[in-house]
Amino acid sequence: FGIFSQMFYNMKHSLQPLTTCERDRLLSHFAVHLSPILYLLLPVYSLFTSPITLQLAQAAILASAVIPLALLCCKFGLFYIRTVVMVLILLCYPAVACGTNYDFHENCFLLPLLLWLFYAYETRRLCLMALFTALVLMVKEDAAVYIAFFALFVFLDGKRRLQGTLLFVGAGVYFLGAV
Repeated sequence: FGIFSQMFYNMKHSLQPLTTCERDRLLSHFAVHLSPILYLLLPVYSLFTSPITLQLAQAAILASAVIPLALLCCKFGLFYIRTVVMVLILLCYPAVACGTNYDFHENCFLLPLLLWLFYAYETRRLCLMALFTALVLMVKEDAAVYIAFFALFVFLDGKRRLQGTLLFVGAGVYFLGAV
């Protein structure tokens, strides 16, 4: 948690994700994990400069996964009570319910962003698919693996092989560039 607390403090003052507690010297956190999505939290952190802000933001980000999940439930024709049950299952899932018990981590973005990506795919919204693919890739360099597996699903679904191929190649190129 100290890494992210120090990093956000430095981002607020210099826009650089610098830490000294990650590798025993002043270093950009992005030398360890490429996570430009963290800049999306910087305005909130700048208004409320506190490590608590990071904890609350993480809780809000994790909880926001209920929105695309509910939309997916509606898309597949689940009735209201089943949608509510699905949302409650998501919120009670230990990785979500306990996701803020210990510290902050950029992986908190993955669940809601992947659900939004799945929603964009199911509703055939290419611009949203591109947006959420880019956002997932911005979480961490290895998030490209999630996109690659989703791309395989899209490809094997058979209806949109070109999209699957482009997603897979894009994820691979991003991963190689990030590493």
